[in-house]
Amino acid sequence: MKASVIIITYNQEHSIAAAIDSVLAQRTSYPFEIVIGDDASTDGTRSVCEEYARRYPDKVRLLPPAPNKGLVDNYFDCLLECRGEYVSDCAGDDIWVDPTRLQKQIEWLDTHPEDVAVMSDWEIVKEGQAAISRDIPGYRKWCGNLTGEAMIRLVLGTAVHFPLFSAMLYRRRALTGILAENPDIVRRSEWGCEDLPSIIALASKGNFGYQPVVASSYRIDTGSVSNTDSPARLFDFYIKAAKCTLDLCEIYNIDPGSIRNVLARKANFLAALALAAKDPARRDKIREFCDRIPEIVSVKTRIYLAAMKYKLPWRSVLLLKKLFSSPC
Repeated sequence: MKASVIIITYNQEHSIAAAIDSVLAQRTSYPFEIVIGDDASTDGTRSVCEEYARRYPDKVRLLPPAPNKGLVDNYFDCLLECRGEYVSDCAGDDIWVDPTRLQKQIEWLDTHPEDVAVMSDWEIVKEGQAAISRDIPGYRKWCGNLTGEAMIRLVLGTAVHFPLFSAMLYRRRALTGILAENPDIVRRSEWGCEDLPSIIALASKGNFGYQPVVASSYRIDTGSVSNTDSPARLFDFYIKAAKCTLDLCEIYNIDPGSIRNVLARKANFLAALALAAKDPARRDKIREFCDRIPEIVSVKTRIYLAAMKYKLPWRSVLLLKKLFSSPC
């Protein structure tokens, strides 16, 4: 088997068929499979997946039913079931755009043995409007070949623009080998994500190539955990990613001071969310995070922390921010 495509899904009854169809539409001269992990959906998602597994038994494999395990374990359980030399993925609410992307990325890795993965462009769709990643100024640093070391520092040092994992193709054994040797550096449920630690782990094993093809379409909708008006939900999502970044700095011996601006922005954003959420447990979590980087935490963040501690009214918080941001 040349390639495996992981599709992890949870309660995506209305989008999962489009995701699967977009992968099945790939035109390749190589055999590939689709491995689907349905994380105990409570809607009709699993029924849709079962129908595809029946219709395409030579191409679609659906993992057996299991209790809800969360995104991280669902992804890596799927990875361990993959048979392909190379692996990519497609979220259950996204689609693959170019039907030639898999062929082009396979050809790249076949002819570039020094590369552990190959990146491609992607589009982000919000409220019906699409933007191509390579057209976003802050993203252009990803549009080219990168050494593994450069990739690690770029990924950890980015606050906004990030290479989309599902727009990549990587060597399966590179990541499964790391899982076998030291699973704790990639597979931690507490991090709440599979892409960041996986990309860093792959970069520790080799370089990243680049193919200028729009590979995936990343859909943002109001129901996603990262696109919500709830400060509490936003905090719970981003605190995991922030802790993951800091943990990875320790694992790969990256000085947090070298990504000071990124960590300071993350701390400030999370402190503001915790203050708005008005929840003691979230306040304690952001304090623990800031205690790990005391020399990086900004004055504005310290004001938010103090406001939570002493239960200051919002008007007082605004006054303190204005006072401490004064040039004098």
